[in-house]
Amino acid sequence: MSKRVLNNDYGLAEMQENLLQALDALDLICRENGIHYTIHGGTVLGAERNHHLIPWDDDVDIAMWRDEFEKFKSVIEAGNIPAGYYLDETTMWFPRFVMKNQDDPVYIDILIWDYISENKIAQKLKITCLRAIQGMMKEDVDYSQYGLKGKILVGVTQEMGKLLSTKKKLEIFQNIQTKRWLGSKRCIHRSNDSYRGCTYILDSNYMDAYSEIELEGKNYMVNKRYHEFLIMEYGENYMTPPPAKDRLPSHVKFRKSIEKKQKAGNKL
Repeated sequence: MSKRVLNNDYGLAEMQENLLQALDALDLICRENGIHYTIHGGTVLGAERNHHLIPWDDDVDIAMWRDEFEKFKSVIEAGNIPAGYYLDETTMWFPRFVMKNQDDPVYIDILIWDYISENKIAQKLKITCLRAIQGMMKEDVDYSQYGLKGKILVGVTQEMGKLLSTKKKLEIFQNIQTKRWLGSKRCIHRSNDSYRGCTYILDSNYMDAYSEIELEGKNYMVNKRYHEFLIMEYGENYMTPPPAKDRLPSHVKFRKSIEKKQKAGNKL
């Protein structure tokens, strides 16, 4: 595929081109192996608005149902992927599809839909535990974004996290994701999503059907009910971009934190 012409008003065109190359590779793996995924977050928002990446967006997200992710993981473990790509499950609480054949590695975050109880109390318990493990795995935290209560909670979970290895924390996290507070399997949520994202609970049929949506001249998979996500995440007026002052890359600090952990040789 020829290089796409991307908006560079925010100096992100080269990064976005690399992200699209990684997405192309992931899309090819999935199509060749009958695996379903959906572009997610700001990626699907940009596709819906005008079929382009949001010019100030500095990442690409996809989401998968748990069974689809396990199939994807099996394909990668069998080595049936293009050279220069791998799956990283050891650095953060969410897996990442990584393109390493660049000056700087490129990551696509994979968010996973798992069952969660329909009981409100059980939902809160599961989400609280997942958030706690996320907090235990964070290292570089910007405390300026928290109030006093938040600073205390984040500080406590960080200190607790020092008592366990990364491997153990990930084992506990996955156990909660897949085995705890599942209810009668009528509801699902993105169990490894952000502080807010993991609270979005939908019926278990949400990830059953897929379509395609155009993004930067190519069609990618999308969940047929993605409008429901866009409303939950961005509100009813999601087609309207934010004010110019709010059009800022949002993942720079987080990405640098991940790169720092990898360069330090963080191992399970």
